[in-house]
Amino acid sequence: MRRQHRSYVHNMLTESEESSTATNKKFWTYVKHRRGDSTEITAIKTDHRLITDKKGMADALNNQFQSVFSPADPAEPTDQKQQPTKTEMDDIRVHRDGVLKLLKDLKPNKASGPDNISARILKETADIVAGPLCHIFNQSLRLSTVPNDWRHANVTPIFKKGDKSKPENYRPISLTCIASKVLEHIVTSHIMKFMERNNILFPQQHGFRSKLSCETQLVELVCDISKELDAGQEVDACLLDFSKAFDKVNHAKLLSKMRKIGLCNQVVDWTAAFLRDRTQTVTLRGTSSNPCPVTSGVPQGSVIGPALFLIYINDLPNRVKSKVRLFADDTIIYTTANNSDQLMSDLKSLEAWEREWNMEFHPAKCEYIRFSRKRNKAPTPNYTLHDELIPTAKTIKYLGVKIQDDLKWNSHIEYTTTKVSNTLGFIRRTIPPQSTTLRAKACKQLVRPVLEYASCSWDPLPKTLSSMVEAVQRRSARMVFNIPRISKASTTGMLEKLEWESLESRRQRRRVSLFRAMHYNEVNTNIQQYVSMTDCLTSARRHGLQYRQEHHNTKAHMSTFYVCTSKAWNQLDLKDRLLCAPG
Repeated sequence: MRRQHRSYVHNMLTESEESSTATNKKFWTYVKHRRGDSTEITAIKTDHRLITDKKGMADALNNQFQSVFSPADPAEPTDQKQQPTKTEMDDIRVHRDGVLKLLKDLKPNKASGPDNISARILKETADIVAGPLCHIFNQSLRLSTVPNDWRHANVTPIFKKGDKSKPENYRPISLTCIASKVLEHIVTSHIMKFMERNNILFPQQHGFRSKLSCETQLVELVCDISKELDAGQEVDACLLDFSKAFDKVNHAKLLSKMRKIGLCNQVVDWTAAFLRDRTQTVTLRGTSSNPCPVTSGVPQGSVIGPALFLIYINDLPNRVKSKVRLFADDTIIYTTANNSDQLMSDLKSLEAWEREWNMEFHPAKCEYIRFSRKRNKAPTPNYTLHDELIPTAKTIKYLGVKIQDDLKWNSHIEYTTTKVSNTLGFIRRTIPPQSTTLRAKACKQLVRPVLEYASCSWDPLPKTLSSMVEAVQRRSARMVFNIPRISKASTTGMLEKLEWESLESRRQRRRVSLFRAMHYNEVNTNIQQYVSMTDCLTSARRHGLQYRQEHHNTKAHMSTFYVCTSKAWNQLDLKDRLLCAPG
């Protein structure tokens, strides 16, 4: 058996190494298995007893998911039914060519939903079924009816963190019919275009929106805080955690919000039919639980779910006077420390908002942090939520990046380098030393993305931290060529042979690239809030799109994205600037 296994792995690695594709599916499935990424559930603990049979575990998980639903309301709130004064969205008309394109773009390996119609069948027969599906989609929108199969979901429990035996530590991901997802895509596209065109969405909401990302949110947050610290202020921030936010969306109140922002009756009524009388079944290793009704929430895993959630949470910032940033349900509210009374009042207003809209904060998982670079900090107030004290932290983890109270990046770099060091050990154990090409590929796809995640928000680094990051890449090069760490062999030649440039250079190029995208409005942020263009004449070799360089009091603020990258942008010559231009 050992001999056969070694032969299997050797053949697979040889095929992957000789493959011209960027990723070999068989190889990466093997890597995932070896990493222990499998989320197989072996036991569930409920009511002080341990359940190990598949049917019992599926029912226990389904009961847990059902327990967080809000009770269904019989009708929309009467005070919300007035017609909006702003422009109303036009009705949707589905065309065959659009359906055909979506069907041909389907991934053939996508899992089928409750109707058991596979993506491969729809993709291969796209020319034949596009017409009938187009007719069904138009009828569904016109009559505001949705087939029963489209209102049922097979739920896959995805482990989050904590004890794997506790059902509350799993997230329900709904697997719905592929034909339904195609129509959802069409409806969602029209909804998002209408909201973006009419500037309906809260500007500081960066989740589930095109031209925005975790990185753009982090860049702006760090710049906001750093600007206050540069002015000698301290900043109080509360990172708020919703409890089961997507599952608690009240359907009737969601529909009222959709009408209020100007969505047409056709879309609102179709959404009502899509959400009405939904059911779900948890599937676990080929066994299904008993079905249960879904009385609230937007299906996680559906195409339209994120857009509906953005509509539902969009009015939250209107209740507060402090600055708010949202990434879907990830909420951070912050203001200067001398406005602590205002922040306390805003937290009370958010409590009223959650009661009104059936949402719920989790005070124990919320965090408070005071950003300051002063030696003698002002006394910190006690911020509360539901009369519970919000825990104080020196470092918070927001959108995957660790942010310290002094805006230094030691914690994040230490956390990141430790994480990828473990990954390097895994690559060394999994891929034989003779497979240098595969080891290099694994480093590029498993190590480098972690080291560079959201780098625009924390780069440039001090020399000591930058050296820590570069040391990881040098260790990676030694591992690729199977050179022991105790060896005195220079890594410069190894990096040149691998054609790996320094990570510092890659981060700098990434910053300039993002700044260019912001300058040409390819990213949906307002760059003029942070830096402004100047009318000063430049030398002939310089491009004419210069940004004003203002005086700043602290090195920390001078190292933030907009300040340091605008300087690098100004130093580009005309040829480099043209290379960065769109097209």
